[in-house]
Amino acid sequence: TRYLGHNWSWRPYFYHLLAQGLEERRLTLSNTYRDATSNQYCLTAGQFFDNGDRLLLIDIDAAGL
Repeated sequence: TRYLGHNWSWRPYFYHLLAQGLEERRLTLSNTYRDATSNQYCLTAGQFFDNGDRLLLIDIDAAGL
């Protein structure tokens, strides 16, 4: 819950996810990147819901991919 309402727009993948996901209404994946906090490789999945009013972002550990 500490990230609810957090501003993710500074992330390099954010605007790409917005543009692609909102237009196509499907799950969108970022490129793999190194997390600034943990230094681990990860990627982010984004999915719009509530008629495009909300965006769910999920970070995925990419070490095993």
